[in-house]
Amino acid sequence: MKISKGCIIWFIFLFFIPFITAQEYNGNFIINKEYIQLGDEFTVSGEILKDGVDFSNGFIFIEFIKNDDVLYKAPAVLDYGSFSSTQTFAKTPEGLSMLSGDYKVDVTLNDFFGNELKKFENVVKLKVSSEIVLDVNLDKTQVDPGDIIKISIETKEELGGKVKNADVIIIFDDHEFKTKLNGGILNYELGIASDIKSNYHDLKIIVEDENGNKGEKTSKIYVVAVPTRLSIETDKSDYLPSESIKINAKLYDQAGDQIVEKVKVKIYDVNNHLLQEKDILTNEFLNFELDGYAEPGTWKITGDSYDLKTQKEFVISRIEELNVNLVGQTLEIQNIGNVDYVKELEIQVTSKEKSHLIKKKSNLKPGQTIYVGLFREVPPDTYDIKLGDFSFSDVTIVDERNTLEKSSDFFKGVTGSVVGAPGSSVSKKPLISLIIVLAILVGLFFGIRQKYIKKNEKIKQRERNKAKQMVESLKKSKEKISRKFGYSTKDDIKDFKDRIRKDIEKHSLDKKERPPGGSPGDFSGAFKMFD
Repeated sequence: MKISKGCIIWFIFLFFIPFITAQEYNGNFIINKEYIQLGDEFTVSGEILKDGVDFSNGFIFIEFIKNDDVLYKAPAVLDYGSFSSTQTFAKTPEGLSMLSGDYKVDVTLNDFFGNELKKFENVVKLKVSSEIVLDVNLDKTQVDPGDIIKISIETKEELGGKVKNADVIIIFDDHEFKTKLNGGILNYELGIASDIKSNYHDLKIIVEDENGNKGEKTSKIYVVAVPTRLSIETDKSDYLPSESIKINAKLYDQAGDQIVEKVKVKIYDVNNHLLQEKDILTNEFLNFELDGYAEPGTWKITGDSYDLKTQKEFVISRIEELNVNLVGQTLEIQNIGNVDYVKELEIQVTSKEKSHLIKKKSNLKPGQTIYVGLFREVPPDTYDIKLGDFSFSDVTIVDERNTLEKSSDFFKGVTGSVVGAPGSSVSKKPLISLIIVLAILVGLFFGIRQKYIKKNEKIKQRERNKAKQMVESLKKSKEKISRKFGYSTKDDIKDFKDRIRKDIEKHSLDKKERPPGGSPGDFSGAFKMFD
């Protein structure tokens, strides 16, 4: 295939002439600051030559590129081939700031029709800083709830420039506090809430100026847990004797969070007697076993920790219950409740021919047992026995006591019935029997006493008669002596007295005639009732 000469010339014009034309534009570029802070002014300048001659038939675009993205683009007019563009990176009206970091600068040459004539890539480099350096001082980093932290802030730009005016935001937990920084310095007092949570908290300070320079710093603040409330908890509020009480002490700080500390726990019964005292941790449980006969009513548990005191009340239920066993021919009746059992006991004893109802007083203290010997209560036979919900079948009763044992048991039963002893009979027959016995004894006593009184009276009368005879005899003797001699000497009188004394002793009652147990008329020995 033959190509004409005209086509070849046209091909050369289309493909080679543009390359020759593009190589005619050259440029020189400079920047007065390669490292700037947001808000600083900087200038990019240069010249464009075409075939070595100043080019003025067009304009340029200066593009600031970061990570292959054009972030800012500024136009400049050529004046005899030269241009100079002064820029400031600051916040936009929308509040956006230029990103800090490294930029490359491209320059694009355009004619007045907007056609791109040439692009000069990476002609200068620029580094931008947006950092404000903060120097933050706190008067304390460990605080109690309700404390105040004094904050001192000094600032400067990363490149050493002074931060004139800036907004300050102090963030503590979920609270923001806004203020202004003047002259690069701020003193601020931050109040700590009284119910703040304990442990570590972040205190974040943010400073931002009008140009978008920004600095922030975070400090750790430790808030001490202050015990504020103490409580005692149990697994339930009502208990039966012999049950176990699960006790837990809980200590809360100012924020209502539980903290682990020691608590002194004391347990008191219904009479306010201390039963147990123990130190436990708030994350532990104390198990307290109730006695099988724990007294019913309101008991309490107290807790003491960090000058905080509390108490928890719980109730021991009232139990009135018996347990009955048959051992041989004897019923063993025990109060297994926690109160006195005072109900009358009715024991139904039934044979094929006859039925007996045995009534006994109870008056049983908790844990107390009484024994009812059935052989003392009913005739020998085979019986069915029932007491409340307890029953025993085909029980053979045989009385193997002798007469002396029966008599002894009788008097024991009478005495127990009179004083109302537990297990004694409620029947009036023993009391009547006792009254009859006492009446007989009293009758015997007064009969014997009257007998001794009469006998003693006879003896006294006989002594009076003998004394009277003796006096008359003495009178007659005295008259005879007086007629014979006329007077008595001292020796006569002494002799007379001695003879009278001997005569009285001779006629005194013999001891065998006196009532037993003492002198005549002395009845103190009779049953010792007049001792």
